[in-house]
Amino acid sequence: MIYFLEIIAILLYNVFMEKLGQILIKTGKIDQQTLENALNEQNRSYRLIGQILIKMGAISENDLINALSKQYDIPVIEDISEIPTDCLKILPRKFIMRYGVIPFECNEKKIKIVLSDPLYLDIVKNIEFATGKDVEPYLMNESTLASLINNYFPETIQQSIEKSNITFSEETDTTEIHSTVYDLKSEASSTPAIVITNTILENAIKSDASDIHIEPQKNAIVVRYRIDGVLKDVFHIPKVLIGAVTSRIKLLAGMDITIQRSPQDGALTLKYGDEKEISARVSTLPTLYGEKLVIRIIDRSKVMRGLEELGFSENNTNLIKKYLAYPSGIILVTGPTGSGKTSTLYAGLNHINNQTLNIITVEDPIEYKIKGLNQVQINPKAGLTFASALRSILRQDPNVIMIGEIRDLETAKIAVESALTGHLVLSTLHTNSAVASITRLIDMGIEPYLLADTIRLVIAQRLVRKICDNCKSSYNISEEEKSLLNLENDVMLYKGKGCSKCMNTGYKGRTVISEVLEIDDELKKSILMRKSEMEMTLLAHKHGMKTLAEDAKEKVIKGITTIDEVSKVVDFKILKTLNEIESKRSISKPEITALEESYGDNVEKERSNMSRTTKRQPSIMIVDDSKTIVVMLKALFESKGFKVYCSYNGKDALNLIKTGIHPDIILSDYQMPDIDGEKFLKILKTEDGIKNTPFVMLTSQEGAETEVNILKDGADDYIPKPLQPDKIYLRIRNILIRTYGEVFIFNDSE
Repeated sequence: MIYFLEIIAILLYNVFMEKLGQILIKTGKIDQQTLENALNEQNRSYRLIGQILIKMGAISENDLINALSKQYDIPVIEDISEIPTDCLKILPRKFIMRYGVIPFECNEKKIKIVLSDPLYLDIVKNIEFATGKDVEPYLMNESTLASLINNYFPETIQQSIEKSNITFSEETDTTEIHSTVYDLKSEASSTPAIVITNTILENAIKSDASDIHIEPQKNAIVVRYRIDGVLKDVFHIPKVLIGAVTSRIKLLAGMDITIQRSPQDGALTLKYGDEKEISARVSTLPTLYGEKLVIRIIDRSKVMRGLEELGFSENNTNLIKKYLAYPSGIILVTGPTGSGKTSTLYAGLNHINNQTLNIITVEDPIEYKIKGLNQVQINPKAGLTFASALRSILRQDPNVIMIGEIRDLETAKIAVESALTGHLVLSTLHTNSAVASITRLIDMGIEPYLLADTIRLVIAQRLVRKICDNCKSSYNISEEEKSLLNLENDVMLYKGKGCSKCMNTGYKGRTVISEVLEIDDELKKSILMRKSEMEMTLLAHKHGMKTLAEDAKEKVIKGITTIDEVSKVVDFKILKTLNEIESKRSISKPEITALEESYGDNVEKERSNMSRTTKRQPSIMIVDDSKTIVVMLKALFESKGFKVYCSYNGKDALNLIKTGIHPDIILSDYQMPDIDGEKFLKILKTEDGIKNTPFVMLTSQEGAETEVNILKDGADDYIPKPLQPDKIYLRIRNILIRTYGEVFIFNDSE
């Protein structure tokens, strides 16, 4: 009887309950005409009125959930930071996934649940009956609830998937499939494959993921998203679907679905919603349990961000804008892979992109297509390298040239030549700091006076996650953290507790940590004098440059990010080092004053006299397959003040040189495994940046013919074995003086 009365009460409530549309009109969210249009659409599509209004753009999800709250008299909860494990065990996972309901608070007498659809309120009684506890329902908007559930239950892909917003553009290259792969094509076109693929892509876009990893494991397919630079498990797919899902994605990306044992690359373009167009690069890799796929999502809307939106300080932003306005010179962006270098370059190009400039880019690959830019994709197989493309570009009357990366000496030389002939050049390097880019280019073989003339600005950067604004909280700094940040006074720091908006990570979005090196007159002099990285860093710091560590410290104190996050990418030890050195400098005569006095104001004069006035440490590369000889020669030359590089065969020595090591002289054995001394010498004589380096050959072979052949091949001298240390040193010393002049400091007292 009681149950019957409850049913009657519910029916009467539904009859007299105020309609959703009227609530939205009363609260001013929509007007009568909008409601009538939505009702007409409902008659055609049989969809819920609230979903239709959201689709029309008339209301937001929050507007809908607040109206439903008034209609059903159920409170709204906007966010849930953490759900106790005991609550997660109350309902079966399948039940939670099916009905979109999850317990978030519980005790011995009561359970609080959250759901987004009041039509499922009847399950409250079912939960009460099953648990023997009172159930108190709350409402949450659909996307926030879906994110919350997905965060706690990533083991399976959602079974109740609504119609996807993903459509594929005509730009996507779906190449013709041969009839022998009909079954694979049919499988890739099956409903489960389409639904799962679309869901993977759609959820990645909603989560603002940069990459999707689809990894076949022994018992399932693991799908992971890289969000804010960190990989996160999202859901698992039954192993039986690996072929269908893989084939579907490969088909869309224009790849050959019959090739499963070799890596492939492809691309696709898709539309999300009505306007948003997104490109994706796809790569496959055969693994033990099947093909692993990585999908790089390239959201074209993000590349239109301005420099101010990247996270640079106001001072650094102004510096970048200042030198982007210059008609010529080189601006470098440096940092490891994934540090946001390309985004910074594109933001810079967007800042200056207008109809008065001819901007040409050389990229590998072209990540973003930008209106107004002439973008060139390199193709080494067709002979189109960075260097060859740049030579052609110089005949295209460019104002601005963007080079994706300076990878070798040839590209570096053309970049410098372009800057010298009146072009603004933007490019990237892989170095740990801004100053290290200068020494890297010198090590490649670029003359210091050319760098001093062309380099305008160097931007070193890292990307770190930002604290989620929704769950940010403050705490008192610890003594350990105070020491790490080199602080004397206590300050408040911040961290994220974790919530549904940040997938319980405490972080949402990323920002840049940077140091921006402005090449002023004093730094030009330091470059000409081949000063060390630390000396140039100290000089730049004195002139106002904030190091990566200082910028990171500032962002931690401001509550933008956390110590834990920035400690992954910067070393805070430099804060104390800088303070210690600066304090010493305030007592003794600053080193920079000596630099100024020794150089004066006439930079052009010093350039021509550089080889006669600058003294530095000589360097030598020793190449011999005898470890005894290498150890002996290393000890000899180190005692004479040399910087020594060692290798046990020609092949390894060449690899060292390719990394950027450029010794002042090379001392090599004649007979060695892999690549002998003769072949090693011939290869060196064809390599730019090293071919003019003095070369001395060691050999145990006697005879004038051998000596003549070695000298014909380009060696500067020939030393027979057994070796006499004093004789070797003097011959090497004399060759260096003849070649370079009096520019080295030799320790002849030893």
